[in-house]
Amino acid sequence: MNGIWRVVFSCTLTAIFTAVIGYLLYLEQVKVPKLDIHKKFESNYFSKPKFPDDEIRLIVNNAEKEKIGIMYVSLVNFSTKDLLDLPVTIIIEPENVKEFKVLAHAVVGEHETTDSVIQTKKMVFDGNKYYFNFIAQAINRVDGPEPGLQLRLLFE
Repeated sequence: MNGIWRVVFSCTLTAIFTAVIGYLLYLEQVKVPKLDIHKKFESNYFSKPKFPDDEIRLIVNNAEKEKIGIMYVSLVNFSTKDLLDLPVTIIIEPENVKEFKVLAHAVVGEHETTDSVIQTKKMVFDGNKYYFNFIAQAINRVDGPEPGLQLRLLFE
């Protein structure tokens, strides 16, 4: 009778162990590691009006401009978990470097908060690319297109 209980006990332990391992493998399979990037680009964000005898001038960095554009680069977390203390580097490589110049930039976190994203380095331009470095304290998972981090560039 003692041998039957050992067999029942070992079968029970094996079944429990198999169920736990199967559940852990299932959890790994349903993970969705998706951090999506969305871009929005408006080349005529602010344009100088074209009226006769117009005295409106658009001056940026002591130079008169005809128009200014804006670009949004957004990160959206569609994964199955929140991302914490995530280092983020965004590299912008314009097609025509001579026609694209970043005038100003800002970064916001979820719900337009500025304190949830820390800029770790100043913007760097190496002659071809613009580099932006941040640490996002939290990019929470979402079901819709709500950005967890958004870089906003004002450019000419």
